[in-house]
Amino acid sequence: MNHLNREELKKLAHEHEIPWQDVLEIARGLYRQAWVERADIYRIRCEVWRAYNSKVWRGTCRQSMKLKYRRAFNGGDHTMIPNFDLVAESISIEFRRDDTDAVEWLWEIITADKDHMPRFDDLLQQALNYLAFTGTPT
Repeated sequence: MNHLNREELKKLAHEHEIPWQDVLEIARGLYRQAWVERADIYRIRCEVWRAYNSKVWRGTCRQSMKLKYRRAFNGGDHTMIPNFDLVAESISIEFRRDDTDAVEWLWEIITADKDHMPRFDDLLQQALNYLAFTGTPT
């Protein structure tokens, strides 16, 4: 995607006679959707960290686990983390997972790369493209 800055996007919206407020409204909706999609993963990672530490610092749950149990993470071996199977079972119940292998499910979540939130300007561009293609909502 060719990244345009906000002023360029406003200019394009004006050229296509698309109200900027409509672009903002759709972009905000896309942002909320992106946040909701990532919220459960963040909460799961924090629950794992809470199981192993009494302090949780906002935004650092995954990194904290990786530091404390780096041998397990580097070796790809969750058995090096004490009681990981019990923690996995507890968290899978809390998040209503019916998978038979809670350990693998949780290990995949805590070892996956962080899924960053999209840049808001990218969401504005996506909203503008959508409105240009479908027309301005009434």
